[in-house]
Amino acid sequence: MTRPSPATEGRDPGFTLVETVVAIMIVMVVTASLTSLFVSSSRIAHLHGDRQIAIQLADDAMERVHALKVAAVLTGRDRKSVTEQWSAPLDAVSGMLDSAVTDIAYDGDAADGAGATAKLPTTPLEQTLNGLIYRQHFYIGSCVRPSATASECVAASAAAGAGKSAVIPFYRVIVAVTWPGRLCPAGTCSYVTSSLIGSRTEEPVFNTNTSAGVLDLTTEMDSIVYDDVTLPVTLDFAATGGEGARVWSALNLPPGMTISPTTGRVTGTPTTAGTYATRIVVTDVYDQQDYVAWSWQVKALPVISTSNTAVLTIKGGVAYTKTFAVTGGSPALVWSATGLPPGLTMAAATGIVSGTPTGVGSWSSTITVTDGHQQTNAKTYTFTAATLSLSVAAQSLTLGTAASVTIAAAGGIQPYAYTATNLPPGLTMNGTTGVVSGTPAQAGSWAVVIKVVDAAGSTLSRTATWKVT
Repeated sequence: MTRPSPATEGRDPGFTLVETVVAIMIVMVVTASLTSLFVSSSRIAHLHGDRQIAIQLADDAMERVHALKVAAVLTGRDRKSVTEQWSAPLDAVSGMLDSAVTDIAYDGDAADGAGATAKLPTTPLEQTLNGLIYRQHFYIGSCVRPSATASECVAASAAAGAGKSAVIPFYRVIVAVTWPGRLCPAGTCSYVTSSLIGSRTEEPVFNTNTSAGVLDLTTEMDSIVYDDVTLPVTLDFAATGGEGARVWSALNLPPGMTISPTTGRVTGTPTTAGTYATRIVVTDVYDQQDYVAWSWQVKALPVISTSNTAVLTIKGGVAYTKTFAVTGGSPALVWSATGLPPGLTMAAATGIVSGTPTGVGSWSSTITVTDGHQQTNAKTYTFTAATLSLSVAAQSLTLGTAASVTIAAAGGIQPYAYTATNLPPGLTMNGTTGVVSGTPAQAGSWAVVIKVVDAAGSTLSRTATWKVT
């Protein structure tokens, strides 16, 4: 026979059963807690793994950026696409796009919509890993910071007045990777990284705090520079900062021009007219670079258009306008004229001869155009204004039938004043227009005398026979 153990001897069997049930419940509670802990731990571990993938994708995206030449960072990111991207940014990057710290940047030459296919697109790149869709987002802005400091990079407006040599311009490149996750706000997780890239260099410069100081090409150029073919040109460029000997180079110089790699002096005689997107680059021993760029327009020498005829007819007292044209020549063109008829003048800026001639005769006039480099071209024209003339023809009119006869003088100085004597009864003359009109009231033959006087006082008269039948 089995005896109770000392621990249970003398105890109520019912109480022992209760203890057993309580123990089982405790085990179940503990087991449930461990299960929840295990599930939570698994989720956290899974989330951590997703984040590690996102970090790697962000690093890969930034490597994509660093592999580009600086000039290509914005290529294809058109204004419209970038504006749309910045107008609704991810919450995780919105603070980095604040107008106080970052200016919007885009490729002004790119067509609308090109941003989606740019090397650094304005739309996210998608990759599927471990069953999750990851999206790489590229945001690119610009900022500046004071030279030779480690100050924060801020929007250009925040550094207003500092001047080009006092600040270093950068591209602020922001890469954000997003992926779905139930434990993240709104079900979307994100990882963000950023980098500053010197925007004035040919190759990316990521460390600008070198003891050498910032290399700065201090010579400024107008956005458009004009020169003429066959005229010698010398341009000198200067730079500050950097370390060691500077090396100068040039892109797209006009034919006939060269640059000294040691002094930066550009010399030569342009030989071919055209437009050249020229860039002068200076590089120090640390491969820091700065440049100045402009549109160099080389013009042919000015030539007045041969489409103008050599003899130009004018009328005394009648307003006259003639525009002369030129091909070639650098701005600003200046026109001049000698020997113009009295009453005419030439506009120096437009090449327009205008006015009201006050004389009659013939004038040999020389028209000259001078360009911005004092290169000239001249052509001679003959202006002619005829003297006063009058022709009156014999007329055959019908008794009782309305008639109208126009007497037209020519040449001289307008306006004219007409008079008529011995007109058939019923007819009168308009002294301003020279029109004789009315209804002949008597048959017969009349020797009509017509006289005209021009504005200069010249007088002519003619006689003709007018018959009424």
